[in-house]
Amino acid sequence: MMDEDIKAGEELIKSQVAWEDRKNIGCLNGWITTWKEVVFKPGTFFNKVSPKGKITEALTFGIVPVSISIIVSAIIGILYQIITKRPPVGMTSQQVIIFNVIFIIVSPLLAMIGLFIGSAIYHLFVLLCGGRKGFRATFRVMGYTNAIAIFSPIPVAGPLFVGIYSIVLLTKGFKRVHSISTARAVWAVLIPVILGILLFVIASVLLGLFLTLTPGAGPLTPPAIPTPGQLTPPPTQ
Repeated sequence: MMDEDIKAGEELIKSQVAWEDRKNIGCLNGWITTWKEVVFKPGTFFNKVSPKGKITEALTFGIVPVSISIIVSAIIGILYQIITKRPPVGMTSQQVIIFNVIFIIVSPLLAMIGLFIGSAIYHLFVLLCGGRKGFRATFRVMGYTNAIAIFSPIPVAGPLFVGIYSIVLLTKGFKRVHSISTARAVWAVLIPVILGILLFVIASVLLGLFLTLTPGAGPLTPPAIPTPGQLTPPPTQ
């Protein structure tokens, strides 16, 4: 009984993430403090993340930066259409604006769905690499790693930074929360990334072959009109 109390106390101390203590320090202060720790002190932060903590804590934290990223990107898209009036092929500027408004409205839902799907995919590879703390632990790492999604709307540099630094954060998170080696954590993160790149390349090649080999799949060109010099009378018998 005493051992169980000690373990419970250790878990309580370990999971003093600022966001999870927001009732005492305030919601905004808790979120900003947690965001700073994830971005600037990930090793120290993930040492405080308990694998047995609530999924809802990581969920409510993680959907905020992703929603902000979606909303900012959508606003940029709307402003671009208003200023340039240059929609993608097959769409009007009005349609593009409507789609962006819809994205703004459903951004929290999209963030939540993406977090669950991403966590499920990564958890499979965490299991293969020896992680045994459960889906909850993986989800909590993913949710707090979403902190850097706020940089995504920055042109060019934003997605590049998020893609690279997320590998660093996930590696540190899986290592500490799942109690696995650095090598296993690296493989758990890199294998799905490599597979995703390979699938994208294969799909692109197959699509290119399909467009090349399928009759009529290429760009339509008008039939050639013969010039007067090309018109010759039929041969006489």
